[in-house]
Amino acid sequence: MKTSSWWAMGLVLSASVAQAQGNLQASMAKLDAASAQFKSVQADFHKVFHHGPSLPIPDETQDGKIYVMRVAGKPQFGILTLGADSRTVQYMNGSLKAYNPKIKCYDPVNGGSKIEAGLTLGFGGSGKEMQAAWNVTDLGPETLDGAKVEKLDLTPKDQSVRSNIEHVTLWILLDRGYALKQVLYAPGGDVQTAVYTNIRYNENKVDTKPFEFNSKPCGK
Repeated sequence: MKTSSWWAMGLVLSASVAQAQGNLQASMAKLDAASAQFKSVQADFHKVFHHGPSLPIPDETQDGKIYVMRVAGKPQFGILTLGADSRTVQYMNGSLKAYNPKIKCYDPVNGGSKIEAGLTLGFGGSGKEMQAAWNVTDLGPETLDGAKVEKLDLTPKDQSVRSNIEHVTLWILLDRGYALKQVLYAPGGDVQTAVYTNIRYNENKVDTKPFEFNSKPCGK
């Protein structure tokens, strides 16, 4: 997977895995049921990037907004990062674009279903879809910010994804199918932690305007 794919997947999402404590079959069934009811999620996110020993620099943070919704059964989403290095990622109709407002152009990101599987991870996907792309370990229930969540650890089945992601840990609301927290572990020791807040679930209208852009591909 190209560097741009890794960056996009980082937007979109413990170094040792404890012995499973949850009921994986029951958890996947609950995600299947939640996926059937899922229409959309909108949220704010705060991410912390911890760099491995190969890049000994202080942790970096990033804030932004995300939406994920189903359109005719297919996922569509936007990711907007805020601040001086703002970026927008947009996925619709099977096409992923990463927009840079400073140079007012976008890069198409290749990867198809592999990218989709990463960027929609923990946002409305079914248990069957999750298990198709990931080896899932159920680490059992926990309480996060007063909410009962299931802690799942996932390792990618695809070799090209494994070259960029060793595993992902999710704290997910099984009855609604979205994650409150996600930790992504990359080879080399890089760790990305995302916490989602101000979550709006299945609202009648999704405000996609902040994620829209009209521009040409970079280099053209």
